[in-house]
Amino acid sequence: MAIVMPEDGIEYIGKYLIQYVQRQEMKKQIAKKNEEIDALAKQSRDAEVLKEVASSDKETKKREREAKLKSFLDSLLPLSKTKQDVMNRVTQFLTEYLNIPAAYIAIVKVTGETESLNYYGANPGQEHVLGKKIVKQPEDSEEVPPRMGLSFDAFKLPEITEPEVEEELAEGEEPKPKIIPKPSPIHIENVMRNSRIKFFGIPKLGAYVAIPLEYASLDHENGCQLQTNEETGEVSYIPSSINVKLIIGMDTIGKYRRFEQSEIEIAQIVGNRLIDAFLKIEERMYDNNLKCINTLKPVIPHITESIEGLKSAEEEAVSASLSELSDEEKGELGPIKDVTTRASFW
Repeated sequence: MAIVMPEDGIEYIGKYLIQYVQRQEMKKQIAKKNEEIDALAKQSRDAEVLKEVASSDKETKKREREAKLKSFLDSLLPLSKTKQDVMNRVTQFLTEYLNIPAAYIAIVKVTGETESLNYYGANPGQEHVLGKKIVKQPEDSEEVPPRMGLSFDAFKLPEITEPEVEEELAEGEEPKPKIIPKPSPIHIENVMRNSRIKFFGIPKLGAYVAIPLEYASLDHENGCQLQTNEETGEVSYIPSSINVKLIIGMDTIGKYRRFEQSEIEIAQIVGNRLIDAFLKIEERMYDNNLKCINTLKPVIPHITESIEGLKSAEEEAVSASLSELSDEEKGELGPIKDVTTRASFW
C-alpha cells in the first residue's frame, strides 16, 4: 500500500521504467566486463600453459641434443677400426649435428722445409677436397698471395702481456701460476671479405672455422725403436712419438650464416674425442706391430743366413761363368772389376 501517491502517476511510471532500463543496461555492461575479465584470465592461463609447454619442449630438445652428442662421443672409438673411420664419422656427425654443409680434417705434413695441410677427411658431398693441400706461407713475407689459405694461423700462440710491475705477495703467499698460451680456433664470419681464404669450390657467402688440435703420434716410420739396456744388455723395443698437428675445418658457405660460440665449443669437444680415438688406435697399431716383430724375431737369423748363402752361391756361379769366357769377352763387360761387383751387377 502506497504511503504517498505521486501527483502524476504517468510521470512516475515513466521515470521508473527509465531507471529500470538503466539498471538492466548496467547489469549487461557488468556481465560483459566480467566476461572480458574471465576471457583475459583464461588467455593468461593458456599463455602460461603454452609457455610451460614450450619451455618443457625446449628442455626436452636440449636434453635430446645433449644425449645425441654424448652417444656419439661414447661410440666413436668402439665403432671405428681405423683413423680414417674416425675422421669420416666426425665430419659427418658435425655437419648433421650443427646443420652445416661442410666439415673436413687436414693434417700437417713436413717435406724438407715446407709445411702443408693435407686433407684426409671430409663429410659426404665434400670429397672434392680430399687429396688437396694448403702450403704454409713464409711468416716473414711482406706480401701474402691471396687465396692461399689461413688455417695455419690457428696454430699461432696468443700473445700474453706480462705485468710491468710484479704483484707484491703477502708472507707465505705463493705466486699465481703463469698462464700457458694455447692455440685457439679462428672464426672468419664472412669469407668473401677475407682475401686469404682459399676456396676449393665456387666462392659464396658464409663463415669458416678452424679448430687446432695436436697429439703425440706413434704412427710414423720410427714409432717402434730398438733400445739396449746399458746395465743388463737386454734389448727391447720402445715406443717413440712425434708431435702431429691437425685441424677440423668447418664452413657455412652457401648457408649464409656465422657460427655460434656454442657450435665452436661443440666442435672442440668432438675434436678432443677424435684425438683420444687416434691415440687408442695407434696404441693398438703399435701393439700389433710389436707382436709381429716378436713373432718374426726367431726367424730373422735364418733369413739372414739364407740371404748370405744365396749371395755366396751367386758369387761362385758368376765366377764360374767368367772363367769360361775369353779375355776378349771379359773385356766387353766394361767397368766390372771384381766378383762381388759382378754379382751385384748380375
